[in-house]
Amino acid sequence: MYCSSALKKKHKPQPPLLRQSVIALALISISQSPMAEDRLEFKSQTVYGATGLLTIPTADVMDYGNVSMSYNNFLNPEYQSLDNREAQNFLFGVGVFPGLELFGRLAEVHEKGYQTHTYGNFDSRDLIGNVKYKLPLPSSWPSFAVGIQDAAGLAVKERRYYATSTFHSRFVDATLGYAQKALDSRHDEMLDGVFAGLDVKVSSFAKIQAEHDGLEQRAGVAFNWDQPFGWDMNLMASSVLYSSLEDEDPSFSIGLNIPLGRASSSKNDSPDYKAEQASQTEYISDNSSQKTAYIAQMSGAEVSSVERQNAEKTVLNRLESEFALFPGNEVINSEIYTEQGNVDEQLMSWAEGFKAKLIEAGFEHLTFSYDPNASTLYLSYQNRAYAHGEFAALKALMTELKNQSGIERFKHIEILTVKEGQPLMALSVEVDWLLENEKGISKSPTSTQFRVQFANQFHHKGRILASSGKQEWLDIEVSPAFKAFYGHEYDIWDYSLALRTNFKVPLWQGANASLVHEMPVAHSYNFNDGEVFDDSRHESRWSELMLHQTIQPLPSLLNTTSVGRLHVYDRPYNALINTTRWYGWGGQHQFYAQFGKLYGELYGPNDYRLADREIEVLGYEYLWSSLNLALNYEYGQYYEQDLSSKVTLKSFLGDTTVNLQYVQSDLGWSKVGVGISFPFWGQKKIELGPVSISGDQNWTHQIVTTVDDPSGEGRNLTSANANYVNVGLNPWISQTLHQEGMQHGRFTPDYIQKHVDYLLN
Repeated sequence: MYCSSALKKKHKPQPPLLRQSVIALALISISQSPMAEDRLEFKSQTVYGATGLLTIPTADVMDYGNVSMSYNNFLNPEYQSLDNREAQNFLFGVGVFPGLELFGRLAEVHEKGYQTHTYGNFDSRDLIGNVKYKLPLPSSWPSFAVGIQDAAGLAVKERRYYATSTFHSRFVDATLGYAQKALDSRHDEMLDGVFAGLDVKVSSFAKIQAEHDGLEQRAGVAFNWDQPFGWDMNLMASSVLYSSLEDEDPSFSIGLNIPLGRASSSKNDSPDYKAEQASQTEYISDNSSQKTAYIAQMSGAEVSSVERQNAEKTVLNRLESEFALFPGNEVINSEIYTEQGNVDEQLMSWAEGFKAKLIEAGFEHLTFSYDPNASTLYLSYQNRAYAHGEFAALKALMTELKNQSGIERFKHIEILTVKEGQPLMALSVEVDWLLENEKGISKSPTSTQFRVQFANQFHHKGRILASSGKQEWLDIEVSPAFKAFYGHEYDIWDYSLALRTNFKVPLWQGANASLVHEMPVAHSYNFNDGEVFDDSRHESRWSELMLHQTIQPLPSLLNTTSVGRLHVYDRPYNALINTTRWYGWGGQHQFYAQFGKLYGELYGPNDYRLADREIEVLGYEYLWSSLNLALNYEYGQYYEQDLSSKVTLKSFLGDTTVNLQYVQSDLGWSKVGVGISFPFWGQKKIELGPVSISGDQNWTHQIVTTVDDPSGEGRNLTSANANYVNVGLNPWISQTLHQEGMQHGRFTPDYIQKHVDYLLN
């Protein structure tokens, strides 16, 4: 079904110096002109899937933490001379790391008016993955990047290796590069040899583009609308208006670029942030003396009478503001600090008021205690309302804490994070440091100012001031259950969509039950009865009925046992799964093991019994906290009873996780997958008395393509192929403490310490 690459192309008469002019101007610009600080700039994308001009890549890359989705109808030159052809290209890109971008493209070429849903009724249908890395050179230098187009797959058609350099000036960006066609590439008529291009910026939202891709010349325009309709995204559009190929019609592209939030310490190094901190120095200086004087007074140290009077006045004013919220409370004189009975009474009143505020904010399992010998407040809490997980809850708690009147009376605050009634993480905060940095920190704290460590026991000391129980008795997660096949032999895209409802019932310490129901909503043609994917579509059923118990024998060691009924591949099993994970060195090095047994039940119209399956997996993960990256290696026996190894690179972009995975099996199969996981809900849950409602905290979707198979078919194989084996498959469980409590393994002391600015900004 593939078009021959030997078809001869027709070329339009063209200006004899067009190619030479573009290359010469690019060379002159790169070699002679300085970079302008106030240049106009926005990034556009090539039709093939890379940051660049019309078809050639520039040395720019997508911004870290941004994702893009776009569509274009550019017809690859390999098919230009065929009559009556049209193209559809669907692109997805992400900036997974500073300087590194990944792009995926689904490219389709067929006759106009072709019959859909017919096997092999197309000229070309290809899944293409592109990667580009921009070298970290000085900003005064031209940018330089290297990349691979069509990096992996069974049907490699467009593979190119390239290096490119771009010079930025105020009104013109010039690009010069070189591309080398791979020996196994099937397409010849694109991006080959020396290429060059110019971006002429007409305004902050429009530019004219001209390029030479090593073979042909093109010209067009690109547009960018920042935050259209007030949305936090960019609307992109571009068009190829001229080509030296006679058969090439004008084409257009349109897409969105969406920035994702991310917890990153890079904000501390920005000039704007440092300037903001400098402006706060005077405020901190004016107030720190009073705070220090008060703390000294409480600890018995000597201070001047003026400092003592100022400190007492400050605290009394705050007490008056705080106690006014509670009927019957009156502000007392300074004898409160010397008479123990009054101190206890007022502390308990203060703690009750703060407890009520935290309950209203969405916390439960609250306990306050006070150790007067160390002037330390002990506070434990459990997140109920924050749907984005433990980071969001801890940030909200720190915000409430630093804004709470009266915390000046303490020298330290010890905070304990609880999950499913199980102590998880302990933080020690110096109050003076917290108040001095209440508007954001300017440098990393010392170990005495802010310290984080794993915990497996409640740590309260002194007298209990206030406490609350469990407010949430049922947590309902409502999210889409989505399965899809992309670029297969029958259609461009097929999907099955269902509504997944997970009823999560908290039980005793470390235990909960999950009851997951799926209700079909919609599906595409090939999931209809009698079609190729009919036995894979979502059906109305309880897909999971399980009990989960987590124990924590050591502060950094978690063991979870899950038992119950589970569907894998839509096939029912009685399951017993145990996972142990050790978060060593503050969570920077993580080792884990998973062992499971799946007992097959009756399945299918003929009620045959499924064979039992055994799962045995060992893994290691390195968490590079400062760069928001994790590298994972895993080996073991998986669902298909294959012995496979998996290498996964994860990039944490705030609440979103993007991963790139390579799987190699002893059965001869290898595959590459790109996945994304994010909260399918807003910041806070809906609270209806004892019931909480939200979406999945870790909604995940992955696109996988086969890169090596024993059959050698050279196709995009899916589960519809009789001989297809989905190697490296782990049974999916709706919740684990590692994912939800530890947030994919990064809710750890090492990660929190390196991103403490996120908690206070």
